[in-house]
Amino acid sequence: MILFPLCCLSLVAQENPFMQMAGKKYAEYVHEIIYENQKLFWVDSLEVHKVIAQIREVAEKTGDMKWSL
Repeated sequence: MILFPLCCLSLVAQENPFMQMAGKKYAEYVHEIIYENQKLFWVDSLEVHKVIAQIREVAEKTGDMKWSL
């Protein structure tokens, strides 16, 4: 029973790569976020909307203004 929430958290992080960055200092994930941003140049608009939705999800769940920006 205790492992169930941990399992769900790991599934959310796998679905949304930005969730694993939440709660960390920007300096710890700056290279990852730059990489994710650079990938957007090579994808279609549907994928861009998906990424934006993932970032908004992190902003909403963490309440951290830097994700909204």
